[in-house]
Amino acid sequence: MIRNKPVAVRNEIILTETEFNKFIGKYQMGGQIVTITGEGYHLRMPGFGILGAAPNRFYTRLQDIWIDFAADGDGKIIKMISAQGGSKAEANTIK
Repeated sequence: MIRNKPVAVRNEIILTETEFNKFIGKYQMGGQIVTITGEGYHLRMPGFGILGAAPNRFYTRLQDIWIDFAADGDGKIIKMISAQGGSKAEANTIK
């Protein structure tokens, strides 16, 4: 029998509107388009919300998924990196 491991308790940070809005957009992950939207003070991906852990780092409550956003020298978001269970996937910004 496979059992889900409990997700560690994490402290959420609240981002300013400017910080929050820079992550909203579309990202190309392989053959898929992932859309990040905003809802209240949280970001959303299809199927679940993601919460702030650091200025460019996010997590989910229901699964052990971390999402990092990489920026260029001007602070523009250029990619999203998701990590779960030791594997990573990168998605380039296509806004």
